[in-house]
Amino acid sequence: MRFHLKISHKGLILVSVPLLLELIFVGLLSSLLQQAEGEIEREAHSKDVIEHANILMQDIVDASTAAAAYSFLKSRAFAARQESAISAVKDEFGELDKLVANDPEQLSNLGRFREAADGVIAKIASLKASDDQHMTLSSMISDPETLDELEKAMHPVDVQLLAFLKREKEVETASPATQASTQKLIEQSLIGAVVLNVLFAVALTAFFISGITRRLKVLTENTFRLSRGQRLYPLLSGGDEIADLDRVFHSMACSLQEVESRKQQLIGIVANKLQAPLTSVERILTSVYSGEQGEISSPVKHKLQIAEVDIMRLISLINDLLDVQKVESGQLEMSAALIPLARALERSIRAVEGFAAQKRVFLSCPPTDVTVFADEGRLIQVLVNLLSNAIKFSSSEQTVSLAVEERDNMVEVLVIDQGRGIKAEALDLIFERFTQAEVSDAVLKGGSGLGLSICKTIIEQLGGTIWVKSEPGKGSTFHFRVPASDSASRLIVGTSAEPARASEEKS
Repeated sequence: MRFHLKISHKGLILVSVPLLLELIFVGLLSSLLQQAEGEIEREAHSKDVIEHANILMQDIVDASTAAAAYSFLKSRAFAARQESAISAVKDEFGELDKLVANDPEQLSNLGRFREAADGVIAKIASLKASDDQHMTLSSMISDPETLDELEKAMHPVDVQLLAFLKREKEVETASPATQASTQKLIEQSLIGAVVLNVLFAVALTAFFISGITRRLKVLTENTFRLSRGQRLYPLLSGGDEIADLDRVFHSMACSLQEVESRKQQLIGIVANKLQAPLTSVERILTSVYSGEQGEISSPVKHKLQIAEVDIMRLISLINDLLDVQKVESGQLEMSAALIPLARALERSIRAVEGFAAQKRVFLSCPPTDVTVFADEGRLIQVLVNLLSNAIKFSSSEQTVSLAVEERDNMVEVLVIDQGRGIKAEALDLIFERFTQAEVSDAVLKGGSGLGLSICKTIIEQLGGTIWVKSEPGKGSTFHFRVPASDSASRLIVGTSAEPARASEEKS
């Protein structure tokens, strides 16, 4: 049976369970302490009983001795001492009555002890009566029966005293060992309780924290997966706040995916609908500008040139949007083959020569005989985009250079410019969509901020990597690597962007 507890409930359990254990341990220790205190009280009680019994026996002996001395010396002091001792005997019996009042067995033993003591007191009283009849000590001593009777009267007292004190002596003897055992048990219980409580608290805390952190980790990972367009982890089970948040997050992700899908569909529809008429307009403008439709004045030609540039910019933007849509929908297909890199470089240079001449920027391309495993059209698209950006941000009379290096069965191409460079904080963001090195570049330099993002996707689909090195005021160098042979490529001919995304999920 699985309990779906809220985090607040888990926190309450985390606090209440150790507290309950503490209360149980306190109750156990309290019971042991009461037991120890009870044993101490039993020992003290036994000592009190023994002390009063010994005092009582001493009083009986004193009364007997005083009675004998009175008979011999006829001193009233001994008579008073005898009376005082007998009175003390009665007082001590009263104290013993109080001490054993709750113990029926000892109360019965005390009764027999009292009867024996009363016999002695009666015998002492008879001696005093005989003395009052002028009986001398010499006559009492000469009469063996009198001494025998006194001795016989004292013997039961001794016997009953021993019987009365037997159990009290046993308690007095055994009590220290019992107290030591109880004290040791208290110490062991205290140590055991502390250790057990600490272990239980740590285990309980680790259990709850591990469960919460694990689920929070899943939720955090889902946020990264959503940002990378990867499939989210399944919904978390349970009914706590984290599970509720995860369900809301999945719902939000579904809504975002639906919105993104509709957005891409809209972009695709708009781009496709605009591409054909804009291309037609561009051809008409070119035809008019070239004079095919008749001679035109210089002011009109200038305006047509501006219109043609704007139309070409719109067509380039639409093409970029279509490429982005293909990436999003997993339809960016490429057919890779072994191609001479020099041919791709030459075609790329020819594509940007007019733009470079307009900006009065020089182009430098070294000869190379290496081959690469790539889609030639997509590779030229990457090169044209990087070269166009380099020319765009270069000043007049500066040079944009290409360089080629072979590294570990990979071919590295460098596009080097001497322009303004890129700020350090923008280096990690420049390959993101709709991102430019400067906020004002979209207005002053033109461009949609999609080109580098598309370049990154193409190079990664070809099994390579792309990055940039730059310092403000010292120009920029864009690097990308592609496989030198089909054995080094991860690209499967005719695949889309989805396999790369799946492999990214696995990594």
